[in-house]
Amino acid sequence: MNTPPNAGGRTDTRPVSEDILRRVTDACRAEAELGVLATRLRNAPPGGSQDSGAGAAERRKELLRIIERNFVPADAATRHRDELVVSIGGQLYPWQVLYLPFMYEGINETPGIAGTSGEIASAGLYAGGLGFGCLCEDDGTTDPHTEKFWIHNWYNSAVLPPAPAAGRMYYRFTVDSDLEYFTAPVYSGSLSLFVTIGWSANVAEDPGLSNWTTWQTVGWPINELLPTDNPSYGGSVSVLGSIPVDEGNSAAVGFIYGAIVSAASGLVHMIGDFGTRLTYPPGGEVNYLAYDKMEYRFEPTWWIEAIDNRVSALQVNYSAR
Repeated sequence: MNTPPNAGGRTDTRPVSEDILRRVTDACRAEAELGVLATRLRNAPPGGSQDSGAGAAERRKELLRIIERNFVPADAATRHRDELVVSIGGQLYPWQVLYLPFMYEGINETPGIAGTSGEIASAGLYAGGLGFGCLCEDDGTTDPHTEKFWIHNWYNSAVLPPAPAAGRMYYRFTVDSDLEYFTAPVYSGSLSLFVTIGWSANVAEDPGLSNWTTWQTVGWPINELLPTDNPSYGGSVSVLGSIPVDEGNSAAVGFIYGAIVSAASGLVHMIGDFGTRLTYPPGGEVNYLAYDKMEYRFEPTWWIEAIDNRVSALQVNYSAR
């Protein structure tokens, strides 16, 4: 895999290792298949279906093992604290804008099964975004009622400025996605787009962003079943997180976006895109100037601890009433 250049000098970046891209591919494919399986079981008529029973239960366990092996579940308590901290400290520690580098090719995977053809292909790579399309077909030669999966992911990373002291580096951005589906016959299938984020607290020690425990899927802006008569879909995922940093260390945020298509006995033809932009307040009007950027800000340990202590005191006082 080629090491990406410095994105035209706009911002520093680090390559995401091929091992990470492979793990994300495996985990997100498992998540997509698990979602399809769960939806079909919920919609199954009384008395069961071809997807129900012991086989489906065993497959579900296998998919969960793949996800657990590769992803650490999101920490709801940390998410809540991040939201609280950024809502309080905006005047003291304002957000700064960072331009994003161009996206790079990740892994392109096809079923490799007799009777399948086509792929999800890149149409263009941009700063913080990309366009893609697919013409994927399963002619039903092999297991005509079993869905086959195509997946393609893309990545980039952004290195944040050195921390002025010990604390946490906060980041936020929104990922928008659009998809146009051209009607074609298919027995069953799905269209899924995912957003996966990881980080490194010190790129000097982790140049390949290989600290795997920080990688997790933060959202599925589009996740639809086939067949469908709907010609277009759109969705957004807002991302907020923080990275523990020591004085002088530069943290980095990694982005892996991907598309997954599944089909059984049919043809899937679509085009779509991803775009990364600034997160606007509710009701704010988004324009093209918001894209290819993210925001970050540093908050020192003493300030975060002061907020935690204040919240703990309020909770104690409330409980004592």
